[in-house]
Formats: sequence, C-alpha cells, structure tokens
Amino acid sequence: MQVRPLVIVAVMVLVGGCSDAETATSSTVTEPLTTTTVVSTLALTTTTLPTTATSTPTTAVPTTTSSTTTTTLPVSPSLEVTDPEYGAIISTLVYTFRGVTDPGCLVSVGDRYYADVDADGTWTLDLKLRVGGNTTTITASDPTGMTTKAQIAVDYVPDLTLRPDGLGPFDFGDRTATVMVPLQDVLGPPSPGEEYPYFDHPLRHVYWEDVGLAVVFSDYGFFRDDGHEHLVGWRIQSPSIGLLAGGDDGGASTTLRTAKGIGIGSTLAELQSAYPERVVLEAECGDEDSPPTAAYVRFSEPDRGRPIVFRFDRYPLEASSLIALMSAGAGPGC
Repeated sequence: MQVRPLVIVAVMVLVGGCSDAETATSSTVTEPLTTTTVVSTLALTTTTLPTTATSTPTTAVPTTTSSTTTTTLPVSPSLEVTDPEYGAIISTLVYTFRGVTDPGCLVSVGDRYYADVDADGTWTLDLKLRVGGNTTTITASDPTGMTTKAQIAVDYVPDLTLRPDGLGPFDFGDRTATVMVPLQDVLGPPSPGEEYPYFDHPLRHVYWEDVGLAVVFSDYGFFRDDGHEHLVGWRIQSPSIGLLAGGDDGGASTTLRTAKGIGIGSTLAELQSAYPERVVLEAECGDEDSPPTAAYVRFSEPDRGRPIVFRFDRYPLEASSLIALMSAGAGPGC
C-alpha cells in the first residue's frame, strides 16, 4: 500500500479595529495586523485495490483456405479425309483413301482394316469398293482410348476399260469368282454360256448379249497354272456401240472402250490417230472363195506386250471403216 501526503493550507485572517468611536487624543494609534497561518497536515491514505485479471475465452475460428484445381479434360483426336471428296465417283475397284490425324493415333475401318499412319499423322488405307454407293466410317483412336469418326460416301462406277491384258480392274489370270461377282453387279445376270475345247481344257464363254460382251474363262494355264479357272480373254461386238447403261434409277454406268477412247463404232482413222505407228493390218478373215468382209488390225499399247484385235465392218479397209468387233486374250478369232 502506498501513502501519499495531502497538504491542506488553511489561511485565517484576523482584522483588528477601533473599539470606541471616540479618540482621547488626536494621535492615531495603529494596531498591527496580525496574520496567523495554520498549516494542518492531513495524511490521506490511498488504498490500491488488487487488480482482478479478467480472462475472456477466445474461440479459434477455423481458417478456410481457397484453392483452385484445374482439371484437363481429354480431347478427341483430329481426323480428316483428304481424298476422296465426299460423294466422289470412283472407277477403280480398290481405292486408296488418304487423310491426316494426330501423330500416334490408329486409323481403322471397323476392326478389320487398318491404315498405314506416318509419324506426322498422315495415313493411307486401301479399301475394296462395291459397285454403286459406298458409305464408309473411318475411326481415329488415340493411346488414351479417345476416338473420332468421319464418314465418307463414294460411288464406284467401274469403267471396264478394254485392255490388252485384262478387262477394267481385272487382269487375265484373276479367278472367276473375283471377276464374275462385280461384273454381275454392273451388267446384271449373264446369258447361258458356251464352251469351246482347247487342248482338252474348255474355254467357257459368258455372255451379256444386250451389251455384246463375252468374257472367257478357263483352267488352262494361259496366265496362271494353279488348277483353278481364271479370266483368260474378252470379246465385244455390236450392238453395244461401246455403251453400257445402269439401272433406270441413274445408277452405275460404264463405257466399253480402250484407255484412249477406242471402241465399237470407232473408225480406222481414229484408231490410227490414237495409236500411231502401232496399228498393224493383218490377214483378212474370210473364205478365199468369197470376198472378205472384215480385217484384223493388231496393235500393242505402250508397255503392253499383248495385242487387242479389231475387226471392221467392211473390206477393203478405208479410213471411215467402223470397228465392229474387238477381242483380247484367249478365244476364237474370227
């Protein structure tokens, strides 16, 4: 306890004065002024009360930490078909489809056909088409399993180009089933065929009379000796005039002509212009006792060792003589 002195000063003033109104003498008596000072000292006791510490409980408020999590969603691979264009008309039985995808992706059609994909993502895929409309779905798959699909539609219209070593997309030596199924899709069912003997091996002719086409098959080893029947020749004559038409719905159509446009109804002058220095006039085909009515003209296309034989509508041959029959491979000549 701490005691602090409190000093209080009290001043009392006593004033003295005259007690009588009269003075005995004329002198003035001055009574001194007496001042009494009383100093009283009081002791003030100050009591310091103990301090009570008040504790207020503090409740801890949980701190919320805000964090942002970025989730990267998987992205499907890119896929583009650059060739052919959608709706394109294609004249080859097997066509190479081309496009581009992301590097490292797999490109396929179903689970049977897989494209060759280069390191930069460009791809190629050979697909066999059927006559008429073909709609194909191509799929690109990345290593994570993400896929992208692209649909492409094309029309296969075989040209059946008359070749010295085959017919359209078919080569001499191709098996019968490989040739006949597509031909029937284009030309319809054939007429009953005929057979001609050839060294104890029949040459079987299959006809499409409405277009003047005969296709020759045999198991004789003209082009491949494996015991199976193969395409060995073809022949075409009027009345087709080189034109094959599809169905009434405007479907597949084709022209039976050579790669340079020579067909039934072309003139000798056109043939010689298309294949200069390759047209050879050969022996006439006719009875010596009667005037021949036709002649064969043989030629070999560049890089083709086999000839196509042409027969004309009249003899002697003139520039305006018309081609009436064409043939190649095995089969009867005149």
